[in-house]
Amino acid sequence: MTAGRRLLLPALLLAAAVAALAWFSGPPEFDFLDGTEFAVCAGSASVPHPPGYPLFTFLLRTASVVLPSERPDYGALRIVTVLLAAAGTVTGVFVLSDLGAGVFAALAGSLLFFTLGGVMDQTNLLEVHALSILLVLAAIRMRRGRGAPYMFSLSLFGGHPVSILLAPVVLGRRFLGRWLVLAAIPAGLWLFVPVRSTFQALCHYSRPSTSFVLWKYFTLYGGKFTSLSARAADALLASVGPVSLAVLLVFVVLSGRIRWRLLASALAGFVFLSFYYMGDTNSLLWVPLLPLVLWAAEGIGRLASRGLPAAVLAGTLVAASAASGTATAWRAEDESASLLSRDMVRGVGFEGVYVTIGFLTFNTAYLLDVADLRPDILPMDEYECYFRIPPPPWYPAEVAGRPLYTNRGWDQEALSPHGLLFSADTGAVDWSRYDVFSLEGPVHDGYTAEEIREAWLRRLAQTTDPEEFRGCLEAALEWWDLDLLCERIDRLHSRGFCRLSSRDVSG
Repeated sequence: MTAGRRLLLPALLLAAAVAALAWFSGPPEFDFLDGTEFAVCAGSASVPHPPGYPLFTFLLRTASVVLPSERPDYGALRIVTVLLAAAGTVTGVFVLSDLGAGVFAALAGSLLFFTLGGVMDQTNLLEVHALSILLVLAAIRMRRGRGAPYMFSLSLFGGHPVSILLAPVVLGRRFLGRWLVLAAIPAGLWLFVPVRSTFQALCHYSRPSTSFVLWKYFTLYGGKFTSLSARAADALLASVGPVSLAVLLVFVVLSGRIRWRLLASALAGFVFLSFYYMGDTNSLLWVPLLPLVLWAAEGIGRLASRGLPAAVLAGTLVAASAASGTATAWRAEDESASLLSRDMVRGVGFEGVYVTIGFLTFNTAYLLDVADLRPDILPMDEYECYFRIPPPPWYPAEVAGRPLYTNRGWDQEALSPHGLLFSADTGAVDWSRYDVFSLEGPVHDGYTAEEIREAWLRRLAQTTDPEEFRGCLEAALEWWDLDLLCERIDRLHSRGFCRLSSRDVSG
């Protein structure tokens, strides 16, 4: 029996286990990152944020047609990500085998990678990175074949452009000889963006319908480079954790040699993330982690080859890392994004105009268009990134006789905080209607945490009961440090929104 046949059945069983973990560890409804945007795009093949992700959008659109439900929601569409993670697991096993790992090391290495925090917390969401990982692994496996340039180019244009940082792992002498010809084919996928953006099918803050704006759309990443920071190191510690990092380091050391190509890719990914500003740095941690795991698989094989006790030790270390990563990525109880977004929609008065700004636009679009809630609301969008009716330049109290509400109104003279939204409504607020204030458990991303901070701050500013104020202040301090909280309270106080200033709060 060939090595490939011996690996196939255990690889499939491992893939089933990884798929089950990804499925059951994901959020019960939707997240606060890109998932709601992708779910909304699936229904109409809309163009999501840069660089458009045409292949992933096509897969989601196909799933929305094939799945039996009339309006496939976030939970149903996650089957695409889960299947991609399963396919990536099988491909990872064969990649490691091709690189010289034995059966045990190939299986253990693939399991180690797909259960790392920073990897698993992308495969259990509706995110593009499971597809990116699969395409990169396929390119590595084909690196000596004629299809390698095409597959690696597909990982860039059909997956994620940061895959280019893994070029040292994929590039070879035969690969370079055919690069210019075969790499041009997948680049045609990006024609999806200018073609679709001429229709009402865009989910982003700028419409790439001219050559200049299209250039800005595709080069958005360049605008996010900043000075060197510790964000990559912080993300590694927070998402991957000390247990998995220690296991990785042990196996890399046990490999007994320096793998320069793998080291170059890992360092390139780490340096890139240290300069690149984004709210969810952990989503791209798979780039520096993948070459490290390919390297660590050698250490797994060397340790396992020293006898049964050493093999048990190797398996125990991999299991410890998998348990740590699963615990970090587990979001099965995470309803924070859903609770907060529904609270916002609930706060809009009957037949109100709701002006959305920022990430809440996509969450609102999901609730209105996919979950089919609140058909009485007239949605408007400050940036026209989804809803095509822009609000007036300066928000009035009403639009066409409808009361106006917005999730961002700090600088609007006619509006004051009313519940979790801003409006001209000055009636009493029934805080018991809002679920976000009873939220328990961890919040997994910075965007959700920021919105929850704002929710507590708005409630704190509007309460007149000293006892309730103290309770809100204690809850707010769980999300804000005191200096930042006082700064925001002073801002509210200066606008007349908060009866107390930072001096009262500090006292």
